[in-house]
Amino acid sequence: MLRLSILIILLVGATCSACVDNSQEEPDLSKNQGAPSGVQQEETLSPERYQYTQLHLGVQVRIVLFAENEAIAASAATAAYAKITTLEDIFSTYRVDSEISRLIKAPAYEPVLVSTPLFTVIDFAQSLSRNSYGAFDITLGPYVSLWKEARDNKQLPNMIDLEAATDKVGWHLIETNDSNQSVTLNQKSMQLDMGGIAKGYILDRALETLSEQGIESALIEAGGDIVVSGPPAESSGWNIEIPGAEPDNELALKAGTLTHSAISTSGDTEQYVDIGGIRYSHVIDPSTGLGSTKRLLVTVIAPNGMMSDSYATALGVMDAPSQKVFLKEHPNVLAYIRQAQ
Repeated sequence: MLRLSILIILLVGATCSACVDNSQEEPDLSKNQGAPSGVQQEETLSPERYQYTQLHLGVQVRIVLFAENEAIAASAATAAYAKITTLEDIFSTYRVDSEISRLIKAPAYEPVLVSTPLFTVIDFAQSLSRNSYGAFDITLGPYVSLWKEARDNKQLPNMIDLEAATDKVGWHLIETNDSNQSVTLNQKSMQLDMGGIAKGYILDRALETLSEQGIESALIEAGGDIVVSGPPAESSGWNIEIPGAEPDNELALKAGTLTHSAISTSGDTEQYVDIGGIRYSHVIDPSTGLGSTKRLLVTVIAPNGMMSDSYATALGVMDAPSQKVFLKEHPNVLAYIRQAQ
C-alpha cells in the first residue's frame, strides 16, 4: 500500500502526544442552577485525546484515541500494539518462523490446519480474487521477488525467470476448507504475499482490541491505511482530508465525517521505477507479472480495513470497465480513482 500522508484533522481535543491538555478551566458547579434543592450534581468528565506511535508492519503505526485519563489510554494502546505484534507473528513473510512462512514451507497438495486469523484472511483473499477476476492475488510472491530485483537493477526480469515464476502463481492454486479450517497449496514452491490485505486486517483487530478496552472513539493509521471507530468527542466523525479531491467529491464528503469504517489509498506516487522510459509501480499486475503501468491512485472507503486495503489494491490494476462493474457489485464501497502525478 502507498505510504501516503493523509492529513487527519481532529475537530476537538489536545494535540500533544500521550498527554492531557489541562489548560481548560474547571467547570463551575455553582452555576448548575437546574438541580433540585439538596441534590448534588455529578461532574461529567469529557474524554481527552491521546496519541501513540510505534513501529510495526514496516511502518509507523499511529493510534489516536479518546479516554477519561492517561492510565486508561496507555493501557488500551499497549493492548492494541500487543495485538498487532501477535498478528505480525502470523502474517509476516519476513519472519521464517511465522505461521504464513510455515504454511509456505509445508508439503504441497497437503491440507494444513491454520489459525482463525490466517484462514479468515486467505479465505477472504480467495473470494476477492474470484470477484475481481484475478486482479487481486496473494500468490504473487514469485513475481514480487523478481520485481524487487528488477527495481534494484532497473532492468525488467528476463522471460525465462518470468515464465518459471508464472508456473507458481495463480489464486486457483489455493484451496480453503471451512469444515476443518485448512489451506492447501496445490503447487510446489509457491510464495504467498499478504502485503495488500494483511495490514488492513491487523488494524481491524487492533481497533477491536481498543473497543474491548472500553475505548469508543479511536483512529489507527499505518501507511496508507486508516481504520476508525466512533467519532471524537463533540464531533460527528473523523475528518480525513483526501489530497486533490474536489470538495463535492462523494468519497471526500464521506471521509470528512468518517466513523466505524476504514479508508485506504494505493498507488505509485512514492514507490515506482522508470525502466526504458516506462514508469512501473511497486504494485504487481497479476496479468503481466510486472509492476502496473496504469499510474493510478486509488482511495477506498469500506466497512473495515481488510476490505479497504485489498479493494484499493485490486482496483489499482483493473481497467476502467472492470472497475465500474466491481464497484456496482459492491455498493457498500466508495472509491476515488485518479491518475497519479
